[in-house]
Amino acid sequence: MNKISIICGENLITSRQALSLKIRNAQQKKIEVVNLDGTKVSLEQIRSATGSSSMFGNDKLIVVENLLTSQKSQRKEKITEYLFKKEFNNEIILWEGKNVDRRTIPNGLKIETFELDKQLFKFLDSIKPNNPLKPLTILKELEKTEAPELVFFMLTRQIRQLILAKEDLYKGAPWQGAKLKAQAGLFMPDYLEKIYQELQQIDYNQKTGNDALNLLSHLDIFVASL
Repeated sequence: MNKISIICGENLITSRQALSLKIRNAQQKKIEVVNLDGTKVSLEQIRSATGSSSMFGNDKLIVVENLLTSQKSQRKEKITEYLFKKEFNNEIILWEGKNVDRRTIPNGLKIETFELDKQLFKFLDSIKPNNPLKPLTILKELEKTEAPELVFFMLTRQIRQLILAKEDLYKGAPWQGAKLKAQAGLFMPDYLEKIYQELQQIDYNQKTGNDALNLLSHLDIFVASL
């Protein structure tokens, strides 16, 4: 039986929580946890990690991050072929910060997908200058179901993507780029850069503890001031 499972999806908060829970459970059972960067790891490193027991002779939990969604390469192809065609004694978790193409995954592997709330995308699409009512209304609904850290992360990413699209530097799907460019065109020149810097400052203050307001309050104030 193949002991590989996949945790994926764009909801990074909940997918990370799921991974952290599995790691904690393994550590409580005195199972050694090996973390590997799937964007850089070599086939030799994978073979070494999966083919040997832990230094104490116990089972191991091997976590490989962002292998399946990394750029196409011979390295990636050889590693996935090795993982998907071989049987392992140790448990292997492939964690991906995006959705994976299920057509590339062999049948029988357990896949846990953590999707973003559709309301979150509506919120991001509603971000426009001098129009706070709609995004504030959606934000109030999101606050009931989503972590403020996730909403803040996605909002910051959206503003960054709007800046790239406005400058014709967005590298994603053409339809998405056109949509972002249209949204970015609603903002005055340099305004997107200004509010992006505001978000960066909020993030810094939150992480350093130099902030009298919580993240939820900052989200409300930021959206209301657009």
